[in-house]
Parts: sequence; structure tokens; C-alpha cells
Amino acid sequence: IRFALAHRAPGRHVVVCGLHHLVSDLWSIALIARDLLDHVTDGELARPSRRTFTDHLEREQRYLTESADDDRAYWSPIVTGGDHTLDVPILDAASDKSDRRAGIVPLEIGPELSKAVMESADRLDVAPSAVLLAAWLTVLSRYTGRTDISLGTVRANRTVGSARVVGCLINPLLLRLSVDDEETFDDLVLKASSRLDGALEHGRYPAGELITSVSGPNRSTPNVGFLWQKSSRAFEADVLGAIATGHHSRVTRYGPLEIEWSPGAHRGAPFDLNLVAAERSDGVTAGLEYSRPHITHDDAATLGRHLLYLLRSMLDQPTRSMRAHSLIPAADVDEFAAIGPHIEPDEHTVDQLVRRRLAADPDRTVVVDSSGEIRANDLARRIDHIRATLIAAGAGREQLIGVMTDRNADMIAAVVAIMEIGAAYVPMDPEFPPDRLAYMATDAALTMVICDETTVRLAPGDVPMLVIDAAGEGDAPTPPSTSARPSDRAYVMYTSGSTGRPKGVEIEHRNVVNFLRSMERRPGLSAATWCSPSPPSRSTSRSWRSSCPS
Repeated sequence: IRFALAHRAPGRHVVVCGLHHLVSDLWSIALIARDLLDHVTDGELARPSRRTFTDHLEREQRYLTESADDDRAYWSPIVTGGDHTLDVPILDAASDKSDRRAGIVPLEIGPELSKAVMESADRLDVAPSAVLLAAWLTVLSRYTGRTDISLGTVRANRTVGSARVVGCLINPLLLRLSVDDEETFDDLVLKASSRLDGALEHGRYPAGELITSVSGPNRSTPNVGFLWQKSSRAFEADVLGAIATGHHSRVTRYGPLEIEWSPGAHRGAPFDLNLVAAERSDGVTAGLEYSRPHITHDDAATLGRHLLYLLRSMLDQPTRSMRAHSLIPAADVDEFAAIGPHIEPDEHTVDQLVRRRLAADPDRTVVVDSSGEIRANDLARRIDHIRATLIAAGAGREQLIGVMTDRNADMIAAVVAIMEIGAAYVPMDPEFPPDRLAYMATDAALTMVICDETTVRLAPGDVPMLVIDAAGEGDAPTPPSTSARPSDRAYVMYTSGSTGRPKGVEIEHRNVVNFLRSMERRPGLSAATWCSPSPPSRSTSRSWRSSCPS
């Protein structure tokens, strides 16, 4: 623990306190602050706690040995099964996971919204924390597309005997709830309240031992949190609220002193993303804490605005279904609609657009790879060759076929050929670790993997490998025909897996076609446009003529 005193002006000083989380929790900070002020103002120091931190640890060990069975039985079905790590789109998958520097976005709840939160809690006979938790769950469900949401939280783990013990006594807990868009906000608040009550009632059981023993070594842990701070004493409430939520407290008197509490500039992030809320003497306050290497301040601020807008909407009409509430104000929706993307009816499939472009100018160079320039007519023949090879191998509609080839025109031909038979492709980067390739092949239930002589040695598990070569000679390509429909899957892209197991995201033909149509308008793709594509396949040619319709 370190203190620094800075003189700002006559009668005005700043005291900076720095503590390591291993020896202190937020409750302890409030204890230290009160003792410090009592000493400075010559007030009466509180009697030191008779119980020490060692006493607390011994008490908890006896509990685990003698009376933890009921609490363990409560937590086992909650911890077991499911993926507790959320793939929030604003997370940077490539960031350094060991860097836990935190930033915080203070959320401007204000007196009116704070009053509405308290009134909603009173009407439903729940704690205000349940109202904030329900809104947070809804936002995360919208951002991730998941209905099973797991959040990390903590229990102060204080008793009357340990109320004045300085140390890190908190116990991490897991909140796991389902979010149903057909439910009302009131329904979700009541469900959140029940889960919070259960977590606190059984929250003495240590989460570290719990997750390890119940989930095993391959567990997934929550990367998003929810923390509620409350104290029945105004002094502690103001201290905890300022430090936790990033809001400066109101100026209050402490003896002859005027005190304003400010959040520290340097803090560690326990989660990638964490909603921290507090009930202070001047109402409810909240902040969105984020891991700075993983999330930008602007993205966190945007998420915070979405949370507040949704909270207001749901508090105004708490008996409407969750589906009826939007994350974005109507004015913003109109602004986004004005710039696109626009959704236009189009019954084409991706492979049809490619074929139409190839047929429009057969002698035009459309791909440049390590072998040189490839004309449209040559690429069309390669598509025909691979399509015939796929059909002969038993490939057909609605199957998933991996593509793991070198960066050349055959990779593009394979993708189009797969689409023409009504199947969908799964891009598989040859540079991925073998375990990841094997997981993708198993999870997607791949029918086969298209490869070349370079990548055939990377066979992922027992999936058949189909080695392709250059198309045979011929005067003209076979007239194309497609079995694909606009609503069929075009490809399945696996996420990075940086916050858990990689997940397959299905993209339909109509999604891609609508994207290409919007790109025609802005930035203005045309038949003359060249690009070096990245996803949906990292194994790409150096450059190829866009298949965007003109």
C-alpha cells in the first residue's frame, strides 16, 4: 500500500492511494480511507478488527471441509456444460491476452434514469442490481447472438466478524441466465433477481476450486462481468461508487474537510468487459470497464450508449416483449439506412455472378497468381473440371466441403465449383495448427477437403482429401448450371477462437450478393476493379478481377 500527497492550492490537496489487488478489495479501500481521514482530522480511530485475514482463511477452510456440500450442489449444474466465454464482436482477437490494463467509460445515468431504475425495483420488489443486470444481459445477447449468457461477478464474503478486516476477501461467482426475446423486461428482471439471490446465498463456495473440480481442466471461464457495489453507510457508498464506476463523487463533508472521491487512473481489468454499478447516496451510478488492449474506448462508449438507450426503452415499457426494444434510437436507424447497406431483392447466387462476369469477356485476365495471368475462359474451364471431380467423388447439395489449397486460381475455381453443386465451402488455412484444422473438420462434419499436392499432407483427421489439379484442355467451358439457391449457405467461416472454442458462422448466398450490390454503390466496385481478397478465405490469389456485377 502506498500513499502520495500533492499540494494543489492553498487549502486544496490530493491524496493518491495505490494498492495491489492481492492484498486489498474495494471494501478494504473504504476501510483504509475512513481510518486515514479519522487520523487526519484527529477523529477517533475505529477499534481494529479482532479477526485477522489468517482467521478468515482458516474459517473458510473449515467450511469447505465440514459444510460446503449444499453450496456445491447448487453450483454444479450452473458451472457444468455450456461455453461461459462470450465472443463479443468489439473484442480484438489478436491483442495480447496477458496485458490487463483497464479503461472505464462512465455511463451518464442521471437523476431521471436513476429514479426510474429504483422505481422499477420497488415495483417488482427486487434489488436495483437486478434491473441493471437484466439490461446488461439483453445487450450482450444482442451483441453476441447468444441466449445462454454467463457473467462473472463477486461476493464481498464479509461477515460481522470480518467487516473491518483489510485484505482480499472477495469470492468470484458465476451468473448464468437465459435471455428470451419473447419475454418481457419485467420477466427478465425477476429471473435476474432470483439468480442473484441464489448466487449470494450460496456464494461462499470458492469459485476457483469450483470451476476446476466441476468443469475440469478444459473449462471455459467468463470474460464478461457484472459488479454491483452497495453499502448502507453513505461514506463507504460514495467511496466504492467513485472507484468502481469511474464517476467522481459529489463533494461531501468529513469533519472540517470537504472530500471528493475520484477513480484511479491505473487499474487492472478482471474481465475483458465489465458493467460496474453502484448505489450511492445520490442515486445509481455505473461505468463500463474494459480491457484496453482488447477493446477501444470508442467501441466501449458505443456499447455503453446502446445499454443506456435500451434500459430507458425497457423501463418505459417493461411489459412489452424484449424483441420490441431496439438498441439504437430511431434517428440513428434512419441515418444508417440513408447510407446503406440497402437490401434489394436479388435471386442470383454468388457462383452465378462469377459465371456472368467470366462469360462477359472470356479473354480478359481475371486472376494473377504465382503461375502468371489467368483468363476468364481458362478459369471457367477449371471450375468445370473441379465441379466434375466433386460430383464424381459423391459431393452434393447442402454438404460442407473444406478448401485447403495454395494461393492460386484453383482455390477460386474450387470455391465456385462447390457453390455450383449446391454445397458450401469451409476455408481452412494451411498455416493453422493441426489441432484447429482437425477441430474444424469434426465440428463442421466435412464431407471432404479439397487440397493440392502441397497441402494434402495436412489431412485433418479421417476426412477424405480430394487432390485437384489444373483443368484439362478444351475449346470451351461447359455451359454452367447451378444447384444453389439464394437461401443456401455459401460458406461457413470459423471465428478466431480467441475467447473460447472457434465457432462456425453460416453465410448465405443472398448475404454475399447483397454485400456485393452495396459495394457497387459505395465505394463503387465495377468490372474494372481489382482486389486482393482476405476472408472468406485467407488462402487467396495475389489479385483477381472482382466478380461484383456491373
